[in-house]
Amino acid sequence: MAIERLKEDVSLELESSNDAAAIERLWWRLLERTGDIFYVHDAEGRFLAVNPAFYRATGYTEADLPSLNVRDLLSSEDYEQN
Repeated sequence: MAIERLKEDVSLELESSNDAAAIERLWWRLLERTGDIFYVHDAEGRFLAVNPAFYRATGYTEADLPSLNVRDLLSSEDYEQN
C-alpha cells in the first residue's frame, strides 16, 4: 500500500516536471524506501552511493563508506571469478 501511494506521488510529480534534478530526487525517494539493496560504485569498486537497505544488510555505517570497496563484500572466490 505504501509503495502504491509512493508510486502515485512519483507519477504526479513526474508529470508536472521535466527537471532532471526533480527526477533524480524522486528516484532517491523511491530507493530510500525500498527494502532492496541499491548501490553505485566506480570502476575501482569505490562506493559512490548506497541506500539505507545497504547499511541495514551489511551493518556498515555512512562513516564506513569512504573506506569501503565492493571487494569488501565479495568472497575471494567471487572476486577472482570477476
